[in-house]
Amino acid sequence: MAVGSFAGAADRLALTPAAVSLRIRSLEAELGQPLFTRVGRRVVPTPAAVALAGSVRKALNDINNALDRFQARTTPLRVTVPPTFASRWLAPASPAIATRVALQSNSTSLRRA
Repeated sequence: MAVGSFAGAADRLALTPAAVSLRIRSLEAELGQPLFTRVGRRVVPTPAAVALAGSVRKALNDINNALDRFQARTTPLRVTVPPTFASRWLAPASPAIATRVALQSNSTSLRRA
């Protein structure tokens, strides 16, 4: 909400300004109230939008923290392989598995993130 324009938000989100504007309009219609006040070329969030953004941000942080706590209790899968094998075959062959690569002396350790 710190950008000040839908075009600026579109740049940050790698979307078109029209896509951002359309989504904002549909969200405003769904919520039944405006989220922004248009002032010339700038948009300013309404007090309700600021409150909603704070609540959503807190909820997303709570979800992220819960996932971090959950993942901290799981045992990571550790695989030690030569760096060439890790970079040229293992990582590209398993994109569905989030991996963290840590270089350790002459070997590479991959851990499930």
